[in-house]
Amino acid sequence: MITVIPHPPKQTVSQSTNIPRVFFIDDNKANNFLIQSYIELDNIPVAPSFERSAIRALEYFKQLPSADFPQYIFVDINMPLMNGFEFVQAFMTTFPIQCQQTQIYILSSSIHPSDKKRIHDFSVIKGYIEKPLDIKFLQKIAE
Repeated sequence: MITVIPHPPKQTVSQSTNIPRVFFIDDNKANNFLIQSYIELDNIPVAPSFERSAIRALEYFKQLPSADFPQYIFVDINMPLMNGFEFVQAFMTTFPIQCQQTQIYILSSSIHPSDKKRIHDFSVIKGYIEKPLDIKFLQKIAE
């Protein structure tokens, strides 16, 4: 059964495994469901976690041991209360060490050129990916 967790997961895969930890922050339930379905149907060896609120994701990360931080974070731009760029800024400030070890990608349906240009304002953002996420990208991460 596929479920999208409404609150941050209580457990994560520890760093001792070789399975990449991937965290998705997106308020869109359908997008999260689609990604989870692709991962399960294609048997992609990643440990995904989902959060629909950037604020709750930050609170979750504050409680997480450094060894269990995700190796990849995909964050949507347009979300209520805290958008993706605000999340990245808060993540950089709150977790400067983890920023060096976590690859952050913007995953968005935004077609505004200014959003694509804005990623260059953040050295920790590795790229801009347009929705829907190409499952081949996750397969490369898993390799």
